[in-house]
This record gives sequence, C-alpha cells and structure tokens, in this order.
Amino acid sequence: MDILTAWQMLDSPATFAELETAYKRNTDGAPAAALALYDEALEVLYSTEDTAWPKPDPAPEPEPPAQPKNNGKSNDPYPDAKDASEDPRAAAVIEKIMDLEGVEIEICGRWVWAGGETRQHRDALKAAGMFFARKKQKWYWRPPEHKARRKGRKGMPMEHIRAKYGSRRPRIEEE
Repeated sequence: MDILTAWQMLDSPATFAELETAYKRNTDGAPAAALALYDEALEVLYSTEDTAWPKPDPAPEPEPPAQPKNNGKSNDPYPDAKDASEDPRAAAVIEKIMDLEGVEIEICGRWVWAGGETRQHRDALKAAGMFFARKKQKWYWRPPEHKARRKGRKGMPMEHIRAKYGSRRPRIEEE
C-alpha cells in the first residue's frame, strides 16, 4: 500500500494525533477484513514522517461578505440617536399625538408606543405614521430602518421591551 492510499483511507490526517483519532473512528466495529486494511495503512503512515504525508488541499478562501446595496453605509440617517427623543422623525410623531385625549405615550429605545384610550383616535394615530401591535394592544412608531426582515417572529412582551431598552414618558412642555 502506498502512502497516498493509506493517508486517504484514514481521512487525510495532518498529524500523528489526528492519525490515531481517525484510526479509532474507522476501526470501531469494523469487520476483520477492513481492520487488516486499516492496520496496514496505519503501519505505512507510522513508518514515514508526517512531513512526508500528502498535504490536504488548502481550505478555499472564504468569500468576502456581499456588499450591501448601500455600499456598507447604514440606512439610518440618525445613527447617533440613542432613543426616540434624539430622532427628529420620532419627535414629529410625538408632537402629532401628544394632544390626543386619553393616549399615553411611552418611549422605549428608538420606538414610540401609544396606549390607553386609542380606539377613538385610530385615524389620527395612523396619520401620524403609527402602526397597531395587536398582541400588545398598543400603537407604535419605529424608524423605517428598524423594520423586521423576518416574518413570523414572535413578539416581545412590553415588560421585556421596557427592561431591555428602558422606558420613559416624553416631556410635555407647558406653555
């Protein structure tokens, strides 16, 4: 048996440690005829230096990740905004809905949530750019770049959102 055949039979090991592991893996429960071949392959490889063994083909270079359509730049026009109060788009939404009677506004991270007596203000909330979260029974606004890419993802309860992103009520400036 030549070195190349023995090397391939034992899963192309690079070191003696890999050779022993491959031998154990291949001979566990093998029939007697196969054991004789593996023993021969093991003897051939032990009789040579591991530097003389064939070298496996180098792993192909991983392809660089595909460039996003925006050339690596974020779609977020306000990347430094840590919460909705620092985003002028969110401020505009809050300004449109803050005078609605019975509506409670809450800021959680970059999102604006509206709860309370919202049913009668449905059209005004839609006009402000908010969407209804049926499971939470609240309206929300999020920056367009925060739109979920995956469908069917289970929602996060409001308690978890508050714990993860923080929660606060916007300041209403009194005149």
